[in-house]
Order: sequence, then structure tokens, then C-alpha cells
Amino acid sequence: MIVALTLVGAVLAALTPTAGFGATSATSMRPTNLRVVINGSTLTNAQSTTGADTYLKVRAGRLTVGARWRGNVKGSGYYILISDSSSADKRRCRTGTTCTVAASKGLRRAQEMEWSIQTIRASTGVVVAQKIICLVGVA
Repeated sequence: MIVALTLVGAVLAALTPTAGFGATSATSMRPTNLRVVINGSTLTNAQSTTGADTYLKVRAGRLTVGARWRGNVKGSGYYILISDSSSADKRRCRTGTTCTVAASKGLRRAQEMEWSIQTIRASTGVVVAQKIICLVGVA
């Protein structure tokens, strides 16, 4: 009898929408594990908003900058913004788990370029996470 009541209680708890234990709001699930992708390769050394610039050597030519993360941004209350330092090239992504932008001008040899990938709270416009990557073109 106790087992049956416990089972019925567990089923009712699972079917009843509540704000109790284990319940989370979609707006509290911000994207996590933000990773920078340059020309299809995921980087491990993208820096946060602080610290000295470390330039990553990238083959001169066409340049595609992107990001991957965990958690679909659709309905999360956040979006991802990818932009270069001059804001000439940027993309705002409001769905999915990946986002890319092709630079309008390729990266020339010895040219330096900075990109940022930001997680932004849609309701306030506040940046809640950011990765910055500095690139230099090589032959």
C-alpha cells in the first residue's frame, strides 16, 4: 500500500507543473560553455574580458568567426553577439547552439584583428559573458 501511494505521488508530482524543487525557468537557463570557432576550428585559448592581448596566428585570407555553446538560446532570454572591433562585421544569434559570421574583408598578412563573442541578456542589454580573441594574419 505504501509503495502504491508513493508511486501515485511521484506520478502526480511529475505531471503537475510547479515552481518547486528541480523546476527551472527557461529565462534562467543562459547559454554556457561558450567556445570560439575560427575558420571551422574550435579555439581553446580565447580570453575573457581581462588580461593582456595574446594574438593567435591565423592563415591570411578568408575569415569566418563563430561560436558554439551549450543550451539553445531560443526562449532563454539571452542572445549571442559576434562582432569585430570596428563593428563592421557582426551577427546577433537568437536561436540554436552555433553562430558564425564571415568577415567582409579577409585577414591580410601581418594584419591584427580583434573579435568579441558576447552573451547578452535580451531584456536589459547587459553583457553577462564575453570572450575576446585577437588574431594576426600569417602567410
